[in-house]
Parts: sequence; C-alpha cells; structure tokens
Amino acid sequence: MLIKNSWKILINNLSIVFKVMLYRLIVGVISVGIIYVLFKETISAMVESTAFKDFASSISTFWHQFISGDFQSKVDLKAPFVSLLEAIKGYASNIFWVVAVAVFILFLGAFIKNVCNFVASKMLYEKTSKMQNVGFVQTFFESLKRALAFEAIYTVLELFTIVIAIGLGLTFLIFTVDYLSILSAIIGIWIGIFIITIFSSLTATFRPFVAKGGAIKDMWKTKCSAKNFWLIFASMLFALVISCYVNVSMFVMTLASGIFVSLPLTTVFSLSMQLVLSYALNDEKYYIDYEHVIVPNKLKEDADSATFLRDIEI
Repeated sequence: MLIKNSWKILINNLSIVFKVMLYRLIVGVISVGIIYVLFKETISAMVESTAFKDFASSISTFWHQFISGDFQSKVDLKAPFVSLLEAIKGYASNIFWVVAVAVFILFLGAFIKNVCNFVASKMLYEKTSKMQNVGFVQTFFESLKRALAFEAIYTVLELFTIVIAIGLGLTFLIFTVDYLSILSAIIGIWIGIFIITIFSSLTATFRPFVAKGGAIKDMWKTKCSAKNFWLIFASMLFALVISCYVNVSMFVMTLASGIFVSLPLTTVFSLSMQLVLSYALNDEKYYIDYEHVIVPNKLKEDADSATFLRDIEI
C-alpha cells in the first residue's frame, strides 16, 4: 500500500518532477562550472597521471566483466588503488586545501539539492492534505528559513551515511576482489544499499514532519518504532533498489542524458513515500487525487462511533 499510493501520488504530480529537474539542472551546471574553474589545473594533472589511468583502466575492466557476468577472470584493484594513493601524496603541498574545498562544495551542492527536496515535499503535502496547488517559487521563499535550518542538519547526516556506505562497500570490494571476483562487487553494493536503507528508514518521517510545520527540535521524536521498523525497512529497500535500477539503466542506455529525468523522478517518488509513511504512522487521511481519499482505519472507527452515539435517543 505504501509503495502503491506513493506511485499514484507521483503520477499525479509530474509537474513537481519537472520543476525539480529544472532546479537541479541549473544548480548542477553552476556547480560543475565552479569546480572546473577552481580545480582545473589540479584535476588535469591528476587525471593525466599514470596511476590514475591505471586505476581507471582496472575499474573499467572490472565493470565490463561485471556487466558481462564474467565470474572467472580476476582484476587486481588493490595495487592500482595503492599506487593512486601514493600519487595523490605527490600533491601534498596543496592537497589539503583541494580536499577541504572539494568537501565544502560537495556539502553545498547536496545542501542546495536538499533545499529543493524540502520545497517539493511541502508542495506534495499541500496537494495531498488539502488538494491545493501551490507554486514552486512561492513555496520556496515561504519555507526557505525552515528549509535551510532543517536541511543543514539532514545534509550532514545524509553525507556522513553515504560516505560510510561507499567507503565500506569499496573497501570490501578492493580487498576481496582477488578471492571473490565479481561476487565481491555484488556484496559491496549490497553493503552500501543496506546502510543507506537503514538511514532512510530511521529518518523517513523527519522531512514531512518539519514540512507540515513541526518544530525541528522535535523531529527526533517522530522516528519509526521497533514494531514497524522492518516493514518500513522492506519498503524503503525495495524503493531504493528500483530507484538505483532506473537511474543506472537510464545512465547506461541514454549515455547519461536520461539521468536528468530519472533522478528527479525517483527523488519525488522517495518524497512521496516519506509523506505517505508519515500519514500512515500518524493515522492521518490524505488525498491521492480529487476522487480518491485514503482514510486510516482508526479514523473510520472513530467516525462510526460518533455516528452511533449521535443516533442514540436520550
């Protein structure tokens, strides 16, 4: 029900997907331009280095084997990776500032992206709770203060989780590929997916709670209980796997051009799931469209009880 209703809300709000896509495209172009101007010389030197080319070649060979299902051949990723780290040390004179600025830009890009997600979540809330269409620009400026405060916290947590997920997945891949071949990539990917899914499950209600008007300091109280965690985890896991499949497929089949559509699409789908989950946990009714209203069983029982008491003659 969670995934089905989220999908229906997504289909009925494709205009929000388009606005998110436009926002991300503009921010993406500006971010790439800034990174290129600031790090042009350093990036060019590192990309042209032999260590980087060897590591990229190893990754490319491993990727082709993974796609083709070649479980027999083995690719050495550990040695090229160690050589790459040694080459990076050659830039030790300015590598600290390069990394510091790169981390800041990464955070800033994710933060600006998440502000857009907050605005989209607010728009979805207005549509599903009141059947009211609100403009993106209007919602952006009305909720900007709350969005900045919430997303500053959420972005740090999100990036920290992603770094751990990627770090553990890559570490497992690099140090076990000699023994497990392509199987190490499969396990490494699932390690990352499970970590991100746990984070998504624990924080699923945070953004909807704040978008509805809840205090940011109280969002920690809205986390799912142990009783329904695994149901939420299963739904989030399924949604994440489908989203990864859609985005990777669009990236491969359209030479990366289709990802400009698939990423906003899967993002709004994820926001819809968060909102539907929030409604379900708080026993709130919501609208799929003008003709379909989802009413929790508790509200139905309360309404039936009220009708019964009203019909009693005293």
